[in-house]
Amino acid sequence: MKRRAWRITIGAATLGVALAAVLAVAHRDSLRDHVEAWRFQLTRTTETIEPPVAGRTVIGSTPLSPSARADAYRAGGTVLHGEAALARFWEGFLFVAANELRRPVIYDPRDRPPSIWGSTFPRTVCNIRGFLERSGFRLVEQRFPRKACVLIREGHNAPAP
Repeated sequence: MKRRAWRITIGAATLGVALAAVLAVAHRDSLRDHVEAWRFQLTRTTETIEPPVAGRTVIGSTPLSPSARADAYRAGGTVLHGEAALARFWEGFLFVAANELRRPVIYDPRDRPPSIWGSTFPRTVCNIRGFLERSGFRLVEQRFPRKACVLIREGHNAPAP
């Protein structure tokens, strides 16, 4: 390769690396969130709750009828105590969150708030985000490989055993 062609090639490569570095610095928060969401999904056993599609809600691969979905929104007259009540409320809340955010919610089923007694279902996106922040969670919006909201509990970034 001639000297001039060599210089042009090195200059173009340097310009490309500089452009990539500038873009990475400009969007570092978004890149950090994506890396954290991918790491969370790769190091944890996660489940996905999809938003409602044509009158049905899907958890993983199990479709729920509208009556089962309505039962997830409320206790249905059954009085639940302790861990069972917490699990029921949390699943119902995640249904509402997926519906209001219009995106799948990816979460670790072992991460639940320690106490939610006295709480009611937040029904708007702003209230959902506030409820999660008060409960010690962070909602990371993932755009690649597909749009989703990843629910990460603050202070629990290490993989669970």
